[in-house]
This record gives sequence, C-alpha cells and structure tokens, in this order.
Amino acid sequence: MSGWDKSPLLFIKTVEEDLAEKRNTVAAELLQTIIASSPVDEGTFKSNHRVTVDSVDLGYDLDAKEDSQIGVVEGTAVLAKGLSAIDEAKGPYHSVTIQNNLPYAEALENGHSQQASQGVYMTSFNFIKEKHGE
Repeated sequence: MSGWDKSPLLFIKTVEEDLAEKRNTVAAELLQTIIASSPVDEGTFKSNHRVTVDSVDLGYDLDAKEDSQIGVVEGTAVLAKGLSAIDEAKGPYHSVTIQNNLPYAEALENGHSQQASQGVYMTSFNFIKEKHGE
C-alpha cells in the first residue's frame, strides 16, 4: 500500500507563505503602475493614492503635492508609504486596498484627462492582471 511520506498538512505553511508573497508582489506592482499612470497637474492626484491592509482610508489631502518639482511628480514618497503598508500584510489572508478619494478621482478614472484618457486604476489593474495571468 502506498501513501504519503509526509502529511499534506505540512505544505500548508509553504502554500500560505507563497500566497502572501504573491499578493504583496501584485499589490506593489499595481501601486507602481497606478502612480506611473497618474496624470499630473499639480501633483495632488498622484499624492493621494492610499494603501491599507484589511481596511479602507476614506481621507484625502487637497494640499498634498509630494515630490512636486516644476509640475512633475515622481511619486516616490507615495510609493514608499504604500510599499510600507503592503509590507505589513504578512499572512496570506489579508486584503490590500489601493484607492484615491479625491473629489475628482472618479472623473479622472472616467477619462477626463488627456494624460490618462483611459483612466488610471482599471487600466493599471488590467495590465497587472494580464502580466500575472487570470
């Protein structure tokens, strides 16, 4: 009679670690893509991407213009803050939320910017989804 040399239960920890790592990788890549795709006027939109774990952040800051220089926002401070939040999701069963709550964020997502005529979040999501498979 054949059987398992090791119990399949021993693989649970490995699978959970792989799941957490994949989620964090996808979330980080999505955040980077969202930031890179964000239209820039004064930098407020790009500076208001918020990342949370197992919660949502409904706030925004109309005065946020991090990294702005001559009308160009690199987004490095927003990226660093977001990556730090993503890194807090250690276990496999956490959700990561990336959002922008500015009053005009929905209009930008609906293409009301020549710099992002197809929106930001959905196009970024579709790009990352294609990259990592469905």
